[in-house]
Amino acid sequence: MNRIRKKNNVIRIKQLLRQLCDIALDDLEVLLEKRIWTRPWILKRKERGSSALLLEELRCEDIGGFKSILRMSPDIFDILLSCVAPKIQRMNTIMREAIPAKLKLEITLDFLSSGINYRKLSPHGDRTLSRIVNSVVGGVLAQKK
Repeated sequence: MNRIRKKNNVIRIKQLLRQLCDIALDDLEVLLEKRIWTRPWILKRKERGSSALLLEELRCEDIGGFKSILRMSPDIFDILLSCVAPKIQRMNTIMREAIPAKLKLEITLDFLSSGINYRKLSPHGDRTLSRIVNSVVGGVLAQKK
């Protein structure tokens, strides 16, 4: 009789543990589903961002407009980009794509020419923008030496 009780208790404990594990796994799946690494609208920047739309259009159709935003002609921009790109371009990772060197240079030139604060300049975030500006300026200074 005592043996049967122990066996039944062991069976009940195993069932409870299975239920607890199922609940924990369900909660974990919910947590993993809710976690967003990059906002969906940021993922569309290649097709809809200012670099993809406005600056490319100005480059082709209105060089004066391009100069008013970045304070240089498209040709000078391309020369500066070719010099600085190897120093500021990062590798893509499994988690996210790196911000292209061209976009980093555009952000830096726009920031330096306009004086707008980081928050208003781009949706990337203050820390990301400050790192971008610092790396581009450092790349330009390193190229100058």
